[in-house]
Amino acid sequence: CVTRTDDPPSPPTPDPIESPEPSPPQSRFEVRDNGQTVYDNDLRRYWTRNSAPTGLNLSAARIYCNSLTLTGRNWRMPSNVELRSLKQNESRRCQLPDEFAQNHCGYTWTDTACDRSWVNLIVDFNGSPVDDYSGIGALCQNPNEEKVVFCITN
Repeated sequence: CVTRTDDPPSPPTPDPIESPEPSPPQSRFEVRDNGQTVYDNDLRRYWTRNSAPTGLNLSAARIYCNSLTLTGRNWRMPSNVELRSLKQNESRRCQLPDEFAQNHCGYTWTDTACDRSWVNLIVDFNGSPVDDYSGIGALCQNPNEEKVVFCITN
C-alpha cells in the first residue's frame, strides 16, 4: 500500500448536529421602488418615503394621498395607530426611521377623526407632552391648518 503525502488534507466534515449560522434579523423597514417608498415589514404596507412637498390642510392631504399614483399602488392617509408605529424608540426627540428620506419633526396628519367632526387627530413627532403614548404626542387639530402628510398603501 502506497500513501501519497502531497495531497491536501480533506476539509473537516460538518457536524450534522451543529445548526447553521442564524440569519441576521430582518429590518422592519426597507427602501424600495428606486428610493420612492419604504416597505414596513410589520404592517406589510408601503409608506411614501417623503412627505407631501408642502404643508396641506386636512382636505388637501386626503386628496393628495388618495390621488397619488406613485408606483401604481393605491394610497391613503395613515391612521393614528399606523403613524404612531413609526416611532423607533422611547426617546423624546423627533425621529422617523432612518429609511425615510426626511427626519420630520412636527405635526403630521392622520385620517383618525377626533370626537368632534370638525377636527382630526395629528401626531407630533416632537414628542409633545399632550400624551405619553410611545413618546409621541397626539392631539386634535383644526382641519384648515396646514400640516405634513405621509401616505400609506391599503
